[in-house]
Amino acid sequence: MDTNEARLESCIQTEDWETLLSILKPKFFPRAENGKLVNPLIVARISDALTNSPRNVPMRVKIMLIKCLMNSCVNGYTPKEYDAHTLTPMESEDFYAALGRNYAKVSIGDSTDEHGYPLLTHFPYNGVAKWAADYVVQHLLDVRKLSDDELELLRLCVQFLCNLCKYSPPAIHDERFKEATMMLIRHDHFPVLRAACAFIHNVLTVCEENYYSETVKNELTILLIKPVKLGIPSATDALKYLLENPGRLQNIYDKILIEDRLYLLEFLLQELRNSELNLSREVISFLSERFKKKSDLVLKTVNSYLDGTEPMEITILLDILGVVTSRTSSSNYSNNLQEDKSLLINCIFLLKSLHMVGRESDNFFTPVQKLSELAPSGENSSGHKTNDIQSHPAFGFKAGLIRVIGNMVHKHKANQELLRETDGIPLLLDCCNMDARNPLIMQWTILAMRNVCENNQSNQDVVRGLNKIGVADSAVLHEMGLILHDEGKPGKAVGIVPLKRN
Repeated sequence: MDTNEARLESCIQTEDWETLLSILKPKFFPRAENGKLVNPLIVARISDALTNSPRNVPMRVKIMLIKCLMNSCVNGYTPKEYDAHTLTPMESEDFYAALGRNYAKVSIGDSTDEHGYPLLTHFPYNGVAKWAADYVVQHLLDVRKLSDDELELLRLCVQFLCNLCKYSPPAIHDERFKEATMMLIRHDHFPVLRAACAFIHNVLTVCEENYYSETVKNELTILLIKPVKLGIPSATDALKYLLENPGRLQNIYDKILIEDRLYLLEFLLQELRNSELNLSREVISFLSERFKKKSDLVLKTVNSYLDGTEPMEITILLDILGVVTSRTSSSNYSNNLQEDKSLLINCIFLLKSLHMVGRESDNFFTPVQKLSELAPSGENSSGHKTNDIQSHPAFGFKAGLIRVIGNMVHKHKANQELLRETDGIPLLLDCCNMDARNPLIMQWTILAMRNVCENNQSNQDVVRGLNKIGVADSAVLHEMGLILHDEGKPGKAVGIVPLKRN
């Protein structure tokens, strides 16, 4: 890249934009081909060309200029305010022209200018930041449709300000600009939306904590759901940051549409599974209370899929509680949930109700003994469409309840006792059967029984006092070519053997 300052200044003064475009290359910012930082005089000249409105700078040239400046502050010059009293007011459009004249006086090798400003390591970007913020505000309020170049410059201005968030330039604290960011997060142009999400993430995590009010943060939490759905990583990170606040979820939960609520719960579930989210005790308690309050909705789906999606909310909440209670005993909110006796009682009696309902008639809670009934199409023996089985809230629900129960009694004597006193042990054992409607139900039941009996003699005595009355038949095992076989040996009476075919 030709770095001749005189040629660059000549192009700007004569408005020879074509030549300027040919000698300016953003990829050489912040460092030139020799590996050194671009001469600060060049950065000053570019800043002057961009921010000095009397110059008739074409849009595509502005795009090139902002790209160069954006790159110059990334692993290049550190933003630092210039003492305005020694030069000219920072807000003045002549500031960078004056700065350029001042830099032109500096001798080669000098590390500071005549006012002591560290010109080889720092640059006053505040004026450019103000210009960029003003451009964002002005063009977001413009009712006309923006051209492609205008949209690109809008994106670059947001990205430039995003890069400066760490240094908190005064321009981003302007109330008009703050309001503009709330419009940016709703923008339908994907590149602009992506830049807006990056700005919001940076301003939340590296700028002042009170940049946005709590009310605005609640609104942002709701607005970020859409860009998270679109797969924007910075939106995901910003949403996780906001949700870690103890009261955030409670404040917005009833204000969002049920579809967004389900997505938000799925988001929490996935992040918890990946151990990438630290929810506060308050949030976990809120989700637990919500489950207890609404869990009976599942019972309304016995013979049909309830019109609406609220039962799915309960299913996802149960999965979240399953993950949370699965955390080790050192987990603060796992311990907190283990002390929630009402949650354990709720799960026990809900499991009991679902188990009894499933036995009374052929419905969505009746165990499915044939894997073929989960085939992708057609109807099962009950007349239910097979795709309804897996999409119905009942699918896996009993197994989920058993998982939570097993986790809550883990190394917790009071909960072990409570389970026995509510006749939960026979209930668990009665659920320990193959059920294609509840994948892994046997494994979760066995684990739960292990936790129930651990270091608890009374519970062990209950299990020890049970009598064998026969071998359960299982259509699921038959389809797999297996069968349970009574071997007649005390303590080891049942085995799994190949099924003899006629």
